[in-house]
Amino acid sequence: MIPAFEHKLACSATQLTCENGRIRRINNGPRRVLVTPPGRGRSAEEIDMTQVTPACARPTKNYPEGRTGTGAGYQAHEKAGEEACAPCRKARNAQQAKRSREMRQAEYQRNKATRYRANLKRHGVTAEQYDELLAAQGGGCAICGSTTPFGRGRFHVDHDHGCCPGQRSCGKCVRGLLCGRCNPGLGAFQDSPDLLLAAAAYLLTRREAEVDAVD
Repeated sequence: MIPAFEHKLACSATQLTCENGRIRRINNGPRRVLVTPPGRGRSAEEIDMTQVTPACARPTKNYPEGRTGTGAGYQAHEKAGEEACAPCRKARNAQQAKRSREMRQAEYQRNKATRYRANLKRHGVTAEQYDELLAAQGGGCAICGSTTPFGRGRFHVDHDHGCCPGQRSCGKCVRGLLCGRCNPGLGAFQDSPDLLLAAAAYLLTRREAEVDAVD
């Protein structure tokens, strides 16, 4: 009976060569070669994976019940050189997403002060002037009085665009500090008092019409 495969010992003398003044070995000497009979494929021992305990399920000192569904379980799979199970992959992805979110938040906090100073400089206002202006407004928005700035956590510096068009200001045309709702509202009405009065009249007219309809 011919075995499915057999090992033959192929011997070859170790050869040395000299290249650039260095001696280099060009083969590994004796080695085993797998020989497969013609017409037959390479056979391998069938392994019943149901009888194999995954690395994450094996009890340890810190994890008596196993580490399945944790980041430690994912690392156990990697250390054992096996494919991670679905719960361990999910836990690993959650860890990476949390770490990435924390890094973005830390980066945002580091740059927050820099952005704040750059915004004040763009409007020609110092930090002391900003605080004084906010205190003069009662600590809230100059229009609605809200003490919550909304948006990015800072009140917007509003200036007269007739003096300084665009996002920059000379500092002399600063009108006040507005919250993240009122500031874009003024921009939507093009800083026009006539449009704002017309909008107020429209709302009042519709409100009176609704009251009359109820009566």
